[in-house]
Amino acid sequence: MTPPRPSLKTSPSQAIDLGLRWLRAEPELRSGPATDNWFEFLGHASTLPAERRMPWFLWWFWLGAINGILAFSGLMVWPDGSGIHMLIFLLVFWLAPLLVLVWTLVNAWWRKRSPWWRHWLSSEDDAVIAAWCATQSLKAQALFVVAGMAWMWLMLLTRQLIFYWSTSLQGASARVDDLFALLTLGILNVPEPLAISASQAGSITGWESDLLNFSEYWAVWLTQVTLLWVLLPVAIALLVNHGVLRRRLANWPRWNRQLHQRFEQQRPEALHFESLTPEQPSTFTADKTDLPTAGMSPSVPVLAWQDPLPGRLPAGSVKLGRGSLAEDESTIERYTEQEEPVWVISAQAVPTGDLADLITLSAGSHKEVKVLLSSSAEPGSGQRATDRQSWQGFVSTQELPVQLYWLEDQATEPEAGKGAS
Repeated sequence: MTPPRPSLKTSPSQAIDLGLRWLRAEPELRSGPATDNWFEFLGHASTLPAERRMPWFLWWFWLGAINGILAFSGLMVWPDGSGIHMLIFLLVFWLAPLLVLVWTLVNAWWRKRSPWWRHWLSSEDDAVIAAWCATQSLKAQALFVVAGMAWMWLMLLTRQLIFYWSTSLQGASARVDDLFALLTLGILNVPEPLAISASQAGSITGWESDLLNFSEYWAVWLTQVTLLWVLLPVAIALLVNHGVLRRRLANWPRWNRQLHQRFEQQRPEALHFESLTPEQPSTFTADKTDLPTAGMSPSVPVLAWQDPLPGRLPAGSVKLGRGSLAEDESTIERYTEQEEPVWVISAQAVPTGDLADLITLSAGSHKEVKVLLSSSAEPGSGQRATDRQSWQGFVSTQELPVQLYWLEDQATEPEAGKGAS
């Protein structure tokens, strides 16, 4: 049976499921014909004999609803079972969800890190998996608040709770009133008859009818506060995160080294890249700003392309471009453990597709590559301008995570024979 041809219309969950099946498959296992299309390659995973865990995780966010009910039930029996303390309620259903929301987005969008429970789904961690896990986390956070609010209204309908807050400080009442006013953002109104003053604080001893009536008004206000501060931001974050996830899915091999290798193994044996010259990239327009200069530390090994500085590389440096592409990829996997990989390349070298692949592979999931161009031409000369335009066009066309620099002449002392090949 011919595997279905996926497209951008494939749901993010389906695409991630197929990608994870490739990641969990045996290294030598292949499926379907060779293809250059990324989404067609993903579709071939549907025939792989790999276990599937994704359906379980698609429903795990419903645990947030259970947690919301448990949290609200805990507030009803603590500290003394006389009702729901207003300030503790706000800590649990307003401040805590808001902090968790910010933490989730910082990890998924900026740090590109997945939560701890990602290990049950996959041993891999990259920007795509982080964005998908963020979707599940956002759904769980929304359900936590919604379930808590629903349980609150159920308790109100059965007349089993009141709201209160207590203090022995007279001035604390004004501070709490200021907090409640701040939470309204000028949009919501706190009913005047329900303002609990300092003289009333701690005086609740029973279940009087007027206190139960006041609790209904407070419940309306608290529901509006959680809707304004938590549920509305979560809904907006879910929409934005969906777009982030779809955009990252289209470039998943760039984020995941192992998946990139599987995709390359499945591609047909043909020349996929060609070298670029300054005149070739018609869509790139170089500016007149020269590249900055940077030095090369004698103690930090570098990745050298085709031996640009004979005898002048730091100890432990790796020379590439002399053997096959497979050998260079294997070498990079063994030796690139730097936080920010540094390449040293001759400005006169021809930027090829193989070099682009190797630079992307060395970048890993969340790193930017620093490329030092060595040139014997005088600064400001026409030769340097030509070389600069060639490399800027190469980086722009290949969409490489690269920062270009001119290598300083006095970067390091000669250390012949110390570079590893």
